[in-house]
Amino acid sequence: SKRWVGLASSAELIAVYVQQLDQNNDWVGISGFLVPRNTKGLRIGAAAPTMGLRGFSKHSIYLEDIEVSSDNLLGKSGQGMEIAQDNMMFIR
Repeated sequence: SKRWVGLASSAELIAVYVQQLDQNNDWVGISGFLVPRNTKGLRIGAAAPTMGLRGFSKHSIYLEDIEVSSDNLLGKSGQGMEIAQDNMMFIR
């Protein structure tokens, strides 16, 4: 699950960052994926009881046995933290 997702109820794509392991269960790093809203197993919860940042809604999302492909990968495997940090700096 992921909490405090801004505009999750209207987003077509949701950025999800995961700890990724390879086939041998060896650490690859943090990887980012863009998950389409209509992905089987993705459920968007109720809006949080807050006005949210700048007045837009925040939701929890639930990921239950979803499958994504390499087409959904942001950058390369294990580079998700760098991508997330770049996005945060751009937003600021």
